[in-house]
Amino acid sequence: MTTLLPDLIPVSLALVPSAKNWSLLEFAIHHPVRAHLLAVCVAVVVYIFYAPYRLYRETSSERDELRDRVTGANLRFMRTEVIGSPGDVRLCAYAENVGTGPMRNLVTTILTVNQLLDEPPAIDRFEHANEFSPASPFPSTLTLDDSNNDIPPKYIRFGYQYGPAPGQHTNTHEFLFRWGGITNGQVQAELNHVSIAEKDAVDQFVRQQLGPQQPPPIPHT
Repeated sequence: MTTLLPDLIPVSLALVPSAKNWSLLEFAIHHPVRAHLLAVCVAVVVYIFYAPYRLYRETSSERDELRDRVTGANLRFMRTEVIGSPGDVRLCAYAENVGTGPMRNLVTTILTVNQLLDEPPAIDRFEHANEFSPASPFPSTLTLDDSNNDIPPKYIRFGYQYGPAPGQHTNTHEFLFRWGGITNGQVQAELNHVSIAEKDAVDQFVRQQLGPQQPPPIPHT
């Protein structure tokens, strides 16, 4: 379009006769070749400055996503542990930040529900004030106050949420295990992984019990 401007001069003069006194148009009339070259140069200069801006604008979202993925926090689940004896039983899970940036606004939850799914679930929630720098492990611990008595087998779900600001948790992780409980004073010493069918059943039961505040289950991967 820019290179066509010199060819539009006759049209401009027909519409605005006084335009022939304009210095730029007068130059184009007497030097049409130079006018074309000047128009091309202007177009090239505009493109040189506009192209990087357009590229920056189109790739900004992709760049931000890549930056968050490369330099952000990332959670790795490490292991579980059952500690203690009847009267002092603690269920523990250990995770760590394996990303390259600090983990902020971490919220950990521990959900417990009977394996028979016959009672409402219980949830312990903790909001961490401190950041967790890369390579920093952190435990989640549930202390069983009634561990002097027998405890039926349970599902234990450890949940982790973190993000750039409180209430803006852009990363969510959940890990569900099966625990055998306490029978005749014997503490089952392991937390075992569950099947997909068990996870689906627990997710559905928890949503029915807790209602809308329960976040949707994480898709299977």
